[in-house]
Amino acid sequence: AYPRANCAWEKTIYARMAEESTPIVTVDRSTGLAGIGSARSDDREGVALAVRHLTDLGHRRVVYVGASYPYYTSVMERFDTFHRSARDAGLQVFESIDPQHLSDALPDLLRRPDRPTALCCFSDFNALDALDVINDMGLRVPEDISITGYGDAIPKMKYHRTPLTTVSQSPNAIG
Repeated sequence: AYPRANCAWEKTIYARMAEESTPIVTVDRSTGLAGIGSARSDDREGVALAVRHLTDLGHRRVVYVGASYPYYTSVMERFDTFHRSARDAGLQVFESIDPQHLSDALPDLLRRPDRPTALCCFSDFNALDALDVINDMGLRVPEDISITGYGDAIPKMKYHRTPLTTVSQSPNAIG
């Protein structure tokens, strides 16, 4: 298991506030502490849907673009769910790419003869960065490689020259 609060001091603050009956609701994370609510999307279901979408399109070789920091619930849930869903679907999974190393790691991976045919990204922002690298390499989406984002966080993305397939978090529905 991974820590649900971002760090020890944060968990201590939440615990003290809960002891004092201070109402607490976190956004986009879970603390794991009793009495503390959370308003967030179902990251597990969202990533499972993204992997299923790529599988339904016929992709068999995929890579996840996103970190695996143990401090954030959504980061770990998306990372873990991607790997579990891809494995369960029988996909070949390449080593995940940390977004901080995307501009170096992705071109190397895409030059391989057995390169991935699809990317599943932690966020729309990561997907947009990956899209820039893909375009710079002269590859085309979706003809040469497919890409999914997460969050539906970039409203103008629907007007981009390459529209992005993304999992919508529906922030208004979350609260």
